Amino acid sequence: MNTSDLVSVRLLFFNGRRYSNTLDMKQYIRTMEDVFDKRSVDEIYQSQALDTIRHIDETVDVDTLMEEYVIFGLRMTRGISAADFYDRFGHSLYDVYGDVIRSYVASGHMKDEKGMVFLTRKGIDVSNRILVDFLHDENK
Repeated sequence: MNTSDLVSVRLLFFNGRRYSNTLDMKQYIRTMEDVFDKRSVDEIYQSQALDTIRHIDETVDVDTLMEEYVIFGLRMTRGISAADFYDRFGHSLYDVYGDVIRSYVASGHMKDEKGMVFLTRKGIDVSNRILVDFLHDENK
């Protein structure tokens, strides 16, 4: 197995399902070497060989995916891209979270510059409280 092959693989999430892998490292390495040696990256995810090391933990809906994208993205200093959000989900970031974003921009906790939304220093100090507001009501 070549480490450059691993860069293009999205680990632990595929086709709307979140996965965990076996804790048996020897089994994991043997299976991954076999899978990578014989298939393209696209074929890897369709391989039934991965079922021996992968367990489905949950099916994830699009609302949860959007929440996680925003929450994890806002934890990074560069923030989130409105264009990337649209490309990933087919919805405008502002249609889904516009009220929350506008509120925190107005209070100085967030900035929205050139399609990038990110926390300010003031926002970073209270980021956990801010991020809760990006959860849909049933999750609060």
